[in-house]
Amino acid sequence: SIGLVYNTFPAPPCGGKGLTSLELPARAVLDARAERANATLADIYDPGSMPTKLRSAHRDLDRAVDRLYRKKPFGSDRERFQHLLAIYGKCVALIPASIPKSGRKRLTSAKRVRSGGIDH
Repeated sequence: SIGLVYNTFPAPPCGGKGLTSLELPARAVLDARAERANATLADIYDPGSMPTKLRSAHRDLDRAVDRLYRKKPFGSDRERFQHLLAIYGKCVALIPASIPKSGRKRLTSAKRVRSGGIDH
């Protein structure tokens, strides 16, 4: 995705109960999109002509997702990003700093070139 997305961050610690709160706003987005079923996503998501109902449904869904991460609304995208990054940092801190040598895989030179030079 070109824009800000949540799927690259850990799920909020609300469990399944909290995630069910997204069902209605997500359904509203899908319903608003279905009203323009013959249009492409590029057409309905064009910033200059996006249907008001769809824009509103996305705004409601965004707010519902934000509430899963914290009750107080975010004042800006930067504030949201900092909050999400802090959660991510806590999760990463739980990962062992080193991987035992027996668990590492080495690539041959040919495989390293084919994979873009990145050792996995």
